[in-house]
Amino acid sequence: MVPKGINTNETVYMIRHAEAHPVPNWDDGNYIAPGQWRALLLPQGLQGKIHPTQVYSIDPAVGFPSGLIDGVITSSYVRPSLTVEPYAIANNLPFNLAASVPVFAQNAPQLSTYASNFFFTQGTFSNETLLVAWEHNHIPPTVNALLASFGSSQVAPNWPSDDYDTIWTIKFDSQGNLTVDNGMCEGIGSSLLPVTAPQFLRLEAPGQGTPRRVGASLRLSQADEYGSVDKNRAGPVALHQWRWVGLNSRKPC
Repeated sequence: MVPKGINTNETVYMIRHAEAHPVPNWDDGNYIAPGQWRALLLPQGLQGKIHPTQVYSIDPAVGFPSGLIDGVITSSYVRPSLTVEPYAIANNLPFNLAASVPVFAQNAPQLSTYASNFFFTQGTFSNETLLVAWEHNHIPPTVNALLASFGSSQVAPNWPSDDYDTIWTIKFDSQGNLTVDNGMCEGIGSSLLPVTAPQFLRLEAPGQGTPRRVGASLRLSQADEYGSVDKNRAGPVALHQWRWVGLNSRKPC
C-alpha cells in the first residue's frame, strides 16, 4: 500500500561520493586525487544517462564519525558536495545541501528515516528529478526506510566498499508507486583514474602573457575502458504497489 504523504512523479539518483582515503580508521572528510578526477569527469560520465532538475548532497558541516576525536573528526565532511558540484556547474543546475538531515545520527542496521523522509515524503520533491551524493553506508538504510514505509520486508544489499561507480535509482509514479534499481553506473573505473591530482588553467596577470594550462587532462573516450554493463543484473519483479528492480550485492557494473 502506498503510504500517506509519499511523493509522486519523482526520480532520485543516489551516488556515492568520490574516492576517499584508503587507509582504515583514518579520514579527513575529503576525497583523494582519483576522487577529484571522478568529480571532474562526472558531467561527462552521466551525460545522456540522467536528467536531474536539482543536485543535492550531504551538508559539509556534518561531522564524520571516525572514532579519533570523540567519535567525530574536526574537519568538514566535504567529499559528497565536492563530488557533485562540477556536475551542477556544468549543467547549470541548482546545487543544494541537505542541511536538516543528521546523517550519522542513524547508522545501519538502524533505518535512515531522516534522509528517507526528507527526500521521499511531504511532496517537497514531487515532480522533480534529483541527483544526490551521499555516504555509501547510509544509502541502503535510506532505501530500507522507504521500503519499510511501503510495508515491504525486502532489504537493500550493502554497498560494496570498493564501489564508487554504481547509481541507485528511486522512482515514484503519479500514484506514488515505487521502483528501486541499482543497475546503472557512472562508467568511471576507479582503477584507471590517475593517482595524482589534476592541475588546472593558470591565468597570467594582465600584460604578463596569455593563459597557459599546466598538467594533463583526462577524458572518457571509451566506455569499455572504464567499465561495462553487468548483463547478469536482475530484471524487474512485479510486487504490490512497488517494484524491486535488480538491487543486488554484485561488484559495480
